[in-house]
Amino acid sequence: MWNNEGPLWMRANLPLIRLLTAEWLPPNMRDAYGLKTSRGRRVVYRGLMAIGKVVYPMTPKFIRQFPMRYYLKDMRKRMAAVEAPA
Repeated sequence: MWNNEGPLWMRANLPLIRLLTAEWLPPNMRDAYGLKTSRGRRVVYRGLMAIGKVVYPMTPKFIRQFPMRYYLKDMRKRMAAVEAPA
């Protein structure tokens, strides 16, 4: 399943997000969803976590909060469309 509607920068990061998601899940859930892991993927995961630990605190707040605000805006727009009388 691929998201073709988000901004390009977000879609470009989806493989990393999938890797993080798979590594965060307990092994039994990961297997149930058919997500793969390997020694190489775990090394990449640990590297991403180490980089994130350093970079995240230095990232400006408006950048860190952009994904949340993007999806909240989208959700509010969709809710307004549902609530609007036909």
